[in-house]
Amino acid sequence: MKFKKFVIGLAIFILTILFIVFVNRTINPRPEYKYCGGYEISPFGQSYNSCSTSYNNALEDFKEKSFFIITVLSMLAIISGVLVKSVAPVSWGLVMAGLALILYIFIANFEEIDKPYRAIISGLALAILIWLAYAKLGDKEAIQETGSSSIPPVSTSAPLPSNKS
Repeated sequence: MKFKKFVIGLAIFILTILFIVFVNRTINPRPEYKYCGGYEISPFGQSYNSCSTSYNNALEDFKEKSFFIITVLSMLAIISGVLVKSVAPVSWGLVMAGLALILYIFIANFEEIDKPYRAIISGLALAILIWLAYAKLGDKEAIQETGSSSIPPVSTSAPLPSNKS
């Protein structure tokens, strides 16, 4: 039975990643370089330079939009996973997929995203996750003293052994 739960969690993990990537590509299609203004370009000449510049600008916009889209969808996956904690495979799959995608998008776009954005977004994501973990996963039950402990008490009446050389 544990194997089935693991496989279901793994399937949810993989499909959540694919879903978020496909949603990103649907909302934010990657720019193509092959054609520029309807004409096929060669790697020489003025049209190549202007197309290269416009492509690089479009690619930079694409990466920035992808960063924000994937970060938001990943955070939603993690939040959903935490909120569905009663079904362990679903929770595990969603949380791990969101975490994997956040790590991927930060590593893949490390140089492209300005430093203040990285700090603000990663800090905001961390704050949300800490609050969510505290609010939803924290122990709600009070710890009661039962008087019994698995650690034996230390006796203070016996003298401590001395190390005389």
